[in-house]
Amino acid sequence: MKKQLLKILLFGLVFCGIFTIASVAQAKKPYSWSVMDGPLMYYTKPNAKGDIWNYSHTKKLHNVKNYRYTSWLVTNAFTKTIKGKRAIYYRIYSANKKIKGLVWSGYLTKAIATPLDKITSNQQYLNYINSNSSQRLTKALIKLFPNSPIDISLSRSVENITATVPIQNRNFTDFVAISDLKDPNNPNRHQDGSIDSYLYYSYGQAITPRVKRVAEILNANGYSASKRASMGNYSIGVNVVDGALYGTATNSPYPQHDDQTTRLIYQIYLAKSKA
Repeated sequence: MKKQLLKILLFGLVFCGIFTIASVAQAKKPYSWSVMDGPLMYYTKPNAKGDIWNYSHTKKLHNVKNYRYTSWLVTNAFTKTIKGKRAIYYRIYSANKKIKGLVWSGYLTKAIATPLDKITSNQQYLNYINSNSSQRLTKALIKLFPNSPIDISLSRSVENITATVPIQNRNFTDFVAISDLKDPNNPNRHQDGSIDSYLYYSYGQAITPRVKRVAEILNANGYSASKRASMGNYSIGVNVVDGALYGTATNSPYPQHDDQTTRLIYQIYLAKSKA
């Protein structure tokens, strides 16, 4: 009886020891936070200089300083303890899918676009376009019409367009739906050939070749560079969100949607002011 009791006690001690070791091992695993609604877009922070590692975090592959204007898609976040401190790493890939790896979260910032109803003046909107990373594409697109002033009222009207509700603004006339212009020689039969469609299917990729392609479609529709430069009597309304979250930034370092929505919006209009 004593031997049997001793065996039970020894088994209990061994089981508890195994359980304790397993618990400790489990506790040391990196914490993983997965994005539930698809990857979220991030940008490289200004002046950031740091390594991009392979997914197993054993080899340095790139440095973020060489990718200042890259749009990153973050799929997961992991916490690792480094020198006694918790560090959060993002699993990322570039929008063109040529670069991928792990990067420290402190090198990136979440792409957040401000709703147009939060912007109150033309100058405020222009400042926002020139300073916010989520508006890099917008900034490049409006340069195609160098003498057409940006107008926040027209831009809000553009934002409210739906499939059944056309643009409406009593202060403007002679509307031109620039984003609806189509390439007469559309090379991609899976798209409708419009500027809107092209930008949608190339979202997050390098801006320069995309804007060049938009210029080609404009040229094909009679809007040459000289024609566009002569349209100073037209205002431009634009609502472009190139994969950014639409709303207010959260303080969480983890990639999560919360109450925000990722947007792919490419609406550009010209119109003459009645004033």
